[in-house]
Formats: sequence, C-alpha cells, structure tokens
Amino acid sequence: MTTSDSTSAPKEQSVHDVLDMKPLGDRKFLGPSVPSAFTRTFGGQVVAQALRAAQLTVEGKRAHSLHSYFLEGGIAAQPIEFEVEHVRDGRTFSCRRVEGFQNGKRMMIMTVNFHHDKDRGPEHATAMPHVPGPEEAIDHLEIRPRSAQKRKLDWMDWDIRAVEESKLTEEQLHPAGQGTHQYLWFKNTGVMGDDQDVHQAALTYLSDMTLLYTALLDHPEQELQVASLDHAMWFLRPVRVDEWLLVDQYSPSAGGGVGLTKGNVFNQQGELVAVLSQEGLMREPN
Repeated sequence: MTTSDSTSAPKEQSVHDVLDMKPLGDRKFLGPSVPSAFTRTFGGQVVAQALRAAQLTVEGKRAHSLHSYFLEGGIAAQPIEFEVEHVRDGRTFSCRRVEGFQNGKRMMIMTVNFHHDKDRGPEHATAMPHVPGPEEAIDHLEIRPRSAQKRKLDWMDWDIRAVEESKLTEEQLHPAGQGTHQYLWFKNTGVMGDDQDVHQAALTYLSDMTLLYTALLDHPEQELQVASLDHAMWFLRPVRVDEWLLVDQYSPSAGGGVGLTKGNVFNQQGELVAVLSQEGLMREPN
C-alpha cells in the first residue's frame, strides 16, 4: 500500500500488538491501530489482521492460502473494522471472505481457504538455495531505498538481514535467466508462543515488508510511484517466525506501470514453508 512520511516517531510495538483483534460481534472484528513512522497503513498489517479475523471464525483447520486486493489507502493512526463472511464450511475445507473498512470506505478484500491436517498424498518441494546464513548477512536497510529507512521504527521486533550480492554467484542472482533474486533472512525477536495461527498471521505481516522492493532492484535510479495492489500466499508447512526464515525473492516481470514479485520461504531445516506473490504499482510520476 502507498506510504507517506509522518513527522513523529512511533513508540515501540510488536507483532502481537498488530494481531490483538477485538471481537465486535456478528463476525466483525476491530484491528487495532499501531504506532507508525508513516501516515498510511502498512499493507502487511492489513492482510495480517484480515487473516487473523478469518482464523478466529474457523475451528480445526489451518489457513492454506489467501488472496487479497488493496482498494483504498488506510490511515495508520486509525483502527480497521473487518467483516468476515462464512462462504463455506466443509468436512475438509473452509472458506472465508474478509472485507476491511475504515471511515466507511472498503479498504481491502480477501479470500482465505482453510484445510484440516489429516489428508495425505504425494510430496515434493523446491530445494532451499545454498546461500550464506543469517550470521553472514547484513542489516537489510543497508541496501534498501532511502524511502524504506523509516520502516525500521515500525519493525523493532524483527531482525531482517540481507545476503550481499558480492557473496552470491551469477546463477544465484539470475537462475535460468530469471529476473534478479535477493535473499533475506527474517526472525521475530519477541516471545511468539506455539499457536500456529499466530505464526501464520505474523508471517503474513512480514511478507509485505520487502517483497515489492525486489521489482526495483534493476531500476535503482528511476523515480517511481510505488504501491501494493494485491497479495497472495500459500502456507505449505508449519512455520515459526521466531526462528530464522530465508525468503528467496524475485521479480518475473515489470511493465505497463506494474511489477510482479514472488517469494519462496524456507526454514533453516531447508523446508519450503510458504510461497508469496505480490503485484504492485510501479509507474513514473504524472
């Protein structure tokens, strides 16, 4: 989502503050406002809160995919009201549709599908890239655009490290002729507990932190208007955000003022735990 600067620095917050949803009755929840260095609501907050609202209406199943669209920019200092529609509850799957509102305007829509953990079938997964670990990586803000620097104040409970390009081979940066890849390590430094729903929602929050910047790597000097348009995730295996996660991010395409980005999320055991996809506005200023 579009961001703009604020004049005051936020108080320290945690992802638990973001996910502390207040039930309003009749399948409605209030997503709290959280201190921010920006006046516009962070897109990761919106999708994480929408997922959390959906989770609170489902029992016995975990989210396995979500698809969301950002419709209106939000005001960070104001809470968001989420309405959850029960689309379907089956024996194996459940589906929810979530809408987020602020000041009477619909900010976003999301569809979330849930699946129980009793099914078994074939198994395979993309292998984890062999890149330097978090202990050899650098603070991600050292390679971020200047516009991203204030986000550090919003993400005080996250340790985010980037693998330097100088430590990567050409094949790692451009596998099979693909667009530029970047590799980032993420870990939440707070006490997260064992609730898998909370870890999924926290992963959704972090998934929007750096993904769209990947599409800008090959255009570092170009002045652009940038905003998230949609966001999708697939939860493939159990995840813990309080342990190091490697996100392999890349941009398959950019054109017509829009950039597409993808991300594969691995734990340190080499398991592919989630796949991310996001499309964003990347247009020259009018």
